[in-house]
Amino acid sequence: MARASRRTHDQGFVLCVCCLVPVAAGAAVIRHATIDWPGRPGLRVHYTRAAPQVAPPPHRVSTSESPSSSAAPRSASGGDASPLVCLPGFGVGTFHFTAQLEQLGIEREAYALDWLGQGESWPVDDEAERGLRYDADLWREQLEAFLDSVLDGRPAILVGNSLGGYIAVQLALKRPELVRGLVLLNPTPIWSFAPPARDVGALRPFGWDATLPAPRVPFLIGSTWFHTLRDPRTIATMLGAVYADKRAVARTSNRLDDARTAGVGGEDSLPEAIARAASKRGGHAAFTSILFSPRTETSFEAALEALSALKSPPPIALLYGREDPRRMSSTHS
Repeated sequence: MARASRRTHDQGFVLCVCCLVPVAAGAAVIRHATIDWPGRPGLRVHYTRAAPQVAPPPHRVSTSESPSSSAAPRSASGGDASPLVCLPGFGVGTFHFTAQLEQLGIEREAYALDWLGQGESWPVDDEAERGLRYDADLWREQLEAFLDSVLDGRPAILVGNSLGGYIAVQLALKRPELVRGLVLLNPTPIWSFAPPARDVGALRPFGWDATLPAPRVPFLIGSTWFHTLRDPRTIATMLGAVYADKRAVARTSNRLDDARTAGVGGEDSLPEAIARAASKRGGHAAFTSILFSPRTETSFEAALEALSALKSPPPIALLYGREDPRRMSSTHS
């Protein structure tokens, strides 16, 4: 496996790239990149890209085309080869999609994105963090900027797990032309109970709207909770509660261990990988902001209904585990 690093400019982003090129024939080419969020100084966004060794030419869509009216790019086997973007749940990162990217990248461009304040996406320093509010609206804006710049506005299939599914629906409602389709895997139907940010007269805990820096008392509450949750033993317990197949945790851990051995990142276990993602400078502040963040203007169910009412709605696959306590009502099954 060969590695190459470079620094270049790509569609307005300053790009710091580490390329990992598999030598096996027919395998996907995996690239890890960290980019500056354009227009948001000091915010670094990390993503992983998998693609065929001989990538198909990009399919560009004119501004007059809608996601459903434009012809989707085709793969070598004749299937839809639209770029696919994997969006992780809360507290994890691109490493959660390692196995999927290896397979999806054989015939199409496939990406995974770290949300700001999670994984490897973080402000560069305290000054860049000042004024940030880690909420669903921020992550929707991050996804929008990513699709506009890295994918050059090409419609993509968004695959969102938990929080990722919630954000994908919010983005699709605001920018439907960027979305070829939605695959929602156990999407969380609720994100925050605090009043929306635009509700300026609403009562908020400690009179704080979750914009950093945090006041002392909320920070103490958030830091204490965060310190407990990021313990690998706590994470292992939570993973055991949400994985129907407990062997899947071990399989993911083995893949991360292989990556660590090859010198390309990874940890000894999935719980440790998640704990590492939570150990970044600013993690306590980010979690505190998330804990007190306002909810979105449009709820998850309302956004799904609004998408269904569009003239050309994107196809939506909504999947929940049989025992998932957050399952949507049967009207959306």
